[in-house]
Amino acid sequence: MTTGLEPSLACHFVASFVLSGMIALAYSLCGVEFVVLRGLYPGLWRDARHFTAVAREELTPVNRHLNWIERLAVSIPLIAAMLLVIVDSTSNLTFKLLVLALIFLGLIGARITGAITRHLLQVIVALTKPKG
Repeated sequence: MTTGLEPSLACHFVASFVLSGMIALAYSLCGVEFVVLRGLYPGLWRDARHFTAVAREELTPVNRHLNWIERLAVSIPLIAAMLLVIVDSTSNLTFKLLVLALIFLGLIGARITGAITRHLLQVIVALTKPKG
């Protein structure tokens, strides 16, 4: 902003980085949770004594994390669409198609992350279910 950029250009720059960061955060966290819960966590148990009780205690906050990941994945394209509508007051066909594409991609992302989080919640139930 000190180099003489127009305020609208500076706002677009900041908004693009915020949206990129949100996308990276949501889908990276989803991928990491999947790899950890499906592959790494069960493999870390060399001594399976008291597995269910310890796993229940350790995995309690994961349910909340998965809900936040899903909310973030749903909100990203909607925030992008709102920013486009707020910033750009033109209503040409390209703009409308771009907003529709963002909303459509958001719905796809929400479905994917929703399916993954539901699967991971089933994994948590299987890991913390008492034997017997």
